[in-house]
Amino acid sequence: YYDYLVLATGTRTFLPDQVEGLLEHWRHGIKSIPHALKFKQAFEQNMFKMIESEGTCSVNSAFNIVVGGGGLSGVEIAAEMAYYAKRMYNHFGYLCEGVQVILINSGDQILKGTDPYLIEVSTNRLKELGVEIIYNRRIAKVTPSEVFLDDGTQIPMHFLIWTGGIFASPLIRDLALKKNAHHQLEVDPFYRVPGVTDVFAIGDTCQLIDPVTGERRPPTAQMAELSGAYVARNLGRILDGQAMQIEKLDMQGMFVALGGAYGAGVAKGMKFKGLLAHLFKMAIVNFYKWPLQQRCRIGYRRIKRQEKEG
Repeated sequence: YYDYLVLATGTRTFLPDQVEGLLEHWRHGIKSIPHALKFKQAFEQNMFKMIESEGTCSVNSAFNIVVGGGGLSGVEIAAEMAYYAKRMYNHFGYLCEGVQVILINSGDQILKGTDPYLIEVSTNRLKELGVEIIYNRRIAKVTPSEVFLDDGTQIPMHFLIWTGGIFASPLIRDLALKKNAHHQLEVDPFYRVPGVTDVFAIGDTCQLIDPVTGERRPPTAQMAELSGAYVARNLGRILDGQAMQIEKLDMQGMFVALGGAYGAGVAKGMKFKGLLAHLFKMAIVNFYKWPLQQRCRIGYRRIKRQEKEG
């Protein structure tokens, strides 16, 4: 039983059934720490196999990395992998010029829905790093060694990273409630589930909107926090016998990591790129990471204490 229910079950990587072979041959996810570690290990192992067989990473030894999806995750991964390949010589003594990163984007621009400045700087940075961006195309089929686009283009592939959006958790998919194409719950301006006035949804669980304008907002950690705080404030008003209020959810800014010590960002009307944007991005990462590390340390000490006492 409950008086009010807040759904915050998050999402999973969206793997569309219509992409033939994707479920069978997709192996590299980034939605969790174990998956991210496996992704890093698999990439480096593939690189080292090429080095062992060729004796060097030369332009004659093409190694195609295909990134499916031109959103924030896809752009950041494509940039970092291209940068990593170019700098591999500094770490291992091999100049991997044959590594080609190919970003497949379904629209006519990357980072759709973000600030035009971020789109422009990110596009230019990817080009500088040698990333090939293919616009207005979708991946239609995946085999162990090739990717086929919806126009019939065939791309040799050694490593595939899929970042083609998010999908609601199975718990939400099975609920008989109104959802969007990615099974995220549709909500009203108060982030209530339509037709169920005592149930709210926040974060990636729902279709994120600005309560005032109704415009879509990107599924970021910042928006998840803003929507959660917004619902909490209105629940407090309900418990105090007051009417709920519609508030504008203003994002404080957005930063994109673009390989190495380079980034782009917008915040409070200001625009940044290069090292300064990278430092801001790292500060944001640490802002979220530090409390998690502290909780992990507390939990670890508690477990060790219980082991000693038990």
